[in-house]
Amino acid sequence: MLAVDHVLRAAEKDISDIDVFGVCVGPGSFTGIRIGVAACAAMAHAAERPVAAISTLDALMENARRDETIVC
Repeated sequence: MLAVDHVLRAAEKDISDIDVFGVCVGPGSFTGIRIGVAACAAMAHAAERPVAAISTLDALMENARRDETIVC
């Protein structure tokens, strides 16, 4: 959560500036995915925002096709 705080501060943004939270749901390590989903769900709940589940492989594929960056 310190890293999330650091990124938001560096971008001069607040958690309320996020419209939709995205979380990678795999493939990946079971424990890592559980932690990521739980952290994302908690932040989205606190900010009263929706959550979008994103396949790690789909995100990597989209990232390869575009000039934009997708972060997982």
